[in-house]
Amino acid sequence: MTTVTLRPMHAGEFGAFRASVLDLTVDSLVTSVGIAAGVARSKAFDGICALLPLGFDTPGHVLVVGESDGGRIGAAWFGLRHPHGIAGCGYLHMLTVDAGHRGQGLGRALLSAVEAEARTRGCAALELNVFGTNKAAVGLYDSSGYDLITQQLRKSF
Repeated sequence: MTTVTLRPMHAGEFGAFRASVLDLTVDSLVTSVGIAAGVARSKAFDGICALLPLGFDTPGHVLVVGESDGGRIGAAWFGLRHPHGIAGCGYLHMLTVDAGHRGQGLGRALLSAVEAEARTRGCAALELNVFGTNKAAVGLYDSSGYDLITQQLRKSF
């Protein structure tokens, strides 16, 4: 497996990362849930602001950049505390591989590095949410040993 190392995200990188998180979340809400784009953007923005009220400096949240062979390949954001208070369980809010680096196994390596970092920071488990329409991410997490905890189903007619 390709090795990915993590470094702390710099303050100057946070704005672009936050914008990327917002865009990815809006796209998922529109595509997977069927929420109108304007409503999805407002909901996603409010959610990010609630989770990161102090932005880059919010305690209990870890923002990292993944690097391989000396260059950036992606980024991740995880919280050291689960949003529902599950003891010892961190929460992976976002893991992204930059477009030019997808399909090379770097997502798996980045995930592995994030898991190791979460363990060193006291997490005994890591939980996340992934929309079912994101087949690549679903496959990554399934093949990385993540167990299905809940399912939300919908039938349209």
